[in-house]
Amino acid sequence: MKFGSQEIFNQICAMITDPDSSSDYEMLYETVRTDTLALIRRDTFSEDEREDIVQNVELAVFRGLVRFAERFAEKSPEERNKFLCGIVYRKRADCLAQQYRAKNFVSYDVDDAPEIASDELLEERFMDRMQLRQDMLNSIYEVCSLRTTPDKIIAFFFNKLSAALGASGKNGSPAEVRRMLAECTQRQAANAAVRELEHLMGCRIPKKIVAPLYSKLAEVTAEGVRGDLPFTLTVRDITDSSSWISSKMRKQKESILGGKGHGSASEI
Repeated sequence: MKFGSQEIFNQICAMITDPDSSSDYEMLYETVRTDTLALIRRDTFSEDEREDIVQNVELAVFRGLVRFAERFAEKSPEERNKFLCGIVYRKRADCLAQQYRAKNFVSYDVDDAPEIASDELLEERFMDRMQLRQDMLNSIYEVCSLRTTPDKIIAFFFNKLSAALGASGKNGSPAEVRRMLAECTQRQAANAAVRELEHLMGCRIPKKIVAPLYSKLAEVTAEGVRGDLPFTLTVRDITDSSSWISSKMRKQKESILGGKGHGSASEI
């Protein structure tokens, strides 16, 4: 995020002393807009809702510029970015609340109204969730980058997904994975795995995260392009490859879909 940089902070201080500096205002508006859209890019908002969130964030930021300059003069870029993240979260939460009320309007008596968590607690939960999501994406990238064939990576994801979704024990269900992918090409299986991961995580997975997997699928072998080849791993192959990948991930101190670390996909 660029908002927390010293360059932007110096610009804000200059704007406060020279309110007629229109070019600085335009630059700050664009910075806030870019960072806000980056923070909510994986949420399923409509274009109008995204624009509302951006405008509300910009308004809140500009209303508090003087106080921000006073409070954050000695703060780090990370702490300044956290200030913006807090505003984005609150405006994002307002939009989600409006969506919920529109779909689930319920009239409460005062005594029966549900208790609402404080902004500070909700903001902390939001930041924790964002960190967990990023950890998950990092782990998926690490798995996709392992030196092994793409069908084994795909089998690992499906095996872990079956465990995370409660369809089997903690070690997954290799037999179910084999049955599910018996008539798929490796590319079809990869596409299905990515869709299931996105569904479980509640966000879109950036293409760069799974790019190493799709690069492997594009490799040409004696049998043809890997992605066009059928998924032929046996139940034993799926079990062995899943065990090997899990071991590699543990050694790298990463967590993926139910592993030990910051959390599991079921928490997202």
